[in-house]
Amino acid sequence: MAVLLAAFPLAVLAAMLAAAGLLHIGLVADLRGRRAWTVGLAVGAVGVFVGLAPALVVGLVAWWVPARITSRRDAPVSSSRG
Repeated sequence: MAVLLAAFPLAVLAAMLAAAGLLHIGLVADLRGRRAWTVGLAVGAVGVFVGLAPALVVGLVAWWVPARITSRRDAPVSSSRG
């Protein structure tokens, strides 16, 4: 891995890091509400202390499971009158 990183010019690596930072600033600016901030901070903490793959899984589960539960609860009940 060190050989691969040494093959890239430092300016290219710095530009990639700067672009990632700007994209993350944009993502944080889009967070609205307590739930979004809680999920975002939890994903960040898991990403820092555990790893990025587990953070992705935690984020997907923390966001979509409650969303699916509330969408099913709010869905209209259809009657089966024939």
